[in-house]
Amino acid sequence: LPPPEDEREAVILLQVDDVVLNEVKGPNRQMLDKGEMTALRIEATAEELEQIGVSATDSTQDTREVLFVLVAEHKIPIIKNVPILKKEERHYTFVMPGLFLEMVMPEDV
Repeated sequence: LPPPEDEREAVILLQVDDVVLNEVKGPNRQMLDKGEMTALRIEATAEELEQIGVSATDSTQDTREVLFVLVAEHKIPIIKNVPILKKEERHYTFVMPGLFLEMVMPEDV
């Protein structure tokens, strides 16, 4: 979730416990974090828009609302220029420039 001092309203869409986040480099995976995954929709700040490649001056209300997936301390934007690959039933890989992040959901989801 956004920091406590952040007064933006977020719409929480999904929460799942015990999600593993790995960095994928070729055939190797390195666990970055494990914890609660939260999918939320929130109006992005100018800094967040810049990080995901959207100009704050060119954005509209619709483009400022962004879906993020948070896993512990990691925030992943879910936007059309970040492909998501479904490898197995509960394995999703987010493909970002220079970074592949794999999210593994627990078996009971």
